[in-house]
Amino acid sequence: VVRQAIVPLSRTDAGGCALATVWVEGRPVLAHRMVTHCWSNKFSDLMAAVVADGLGLSGSYYSNIAIRLAEPGGVDGSRRDLGSRGGLTIMYWVCAFSINQHPNKCGGFGLAPQ
Repeated sequence: VVRQAIVPLSRTDAGGCALATVWVEGRPVLAHRMVTHCWSNKFSDLMAAVVADGLGLSGSYYSNIAIRLAEPGGVDGSRRDLGSRGGLTIMYWVCAFSINQHPNKCGGFGLAPQ
């Protein structure tokens, strides 16, 4: 996911930045939740856990969400459900998106912190 999606989407003329920086157009944003993960986990399970939290679900519901996200129309349906339950207003800090991946994956350094 990092090499095939995050790095290409966050590449800049100066090297690169965190994908979250691209998404918020460089504006500082405070997170409501911090999300971490186990390196051996699947990315789909990480996203399913975030979606389950946004839907206000607890326990092991994320496995059902992961199945739904993989189905045709599952992402769009989940986005609609999140919107109707206020989950799209929750800001999550996810390391893969919030940390500049270019120094580690591209062998260079991104912009210096401001």
